[in-house]
Amino acid sequence: MIRALKLEWLKVRNYRVFWILTGMYLLALLVITSGGVFFLEWLKSEGADFRGIDPTIVPIYDFPDIWQ
Repeated sequence: MIRALKLEWLKVRNYRVFWILTGMYLLALLVITSGGVFFLEWLKSEGADFRGIDPTIVPIYDFPDIWQ
């Protein structure tokens, strides 16, 4: 399996489109994950109501029970 992965890496290493798409993917991933808080603030400014819960106090990146 490692040999097949190395072979595929040799094929795409010099392929310009691969690097462009990889860069676009990483940029989109960064923008989407960092934009979560801004999106919730925008929802609040637009008057979104979630049964009386303020959307900006929802901890979208807080996972207290993960590392027990």
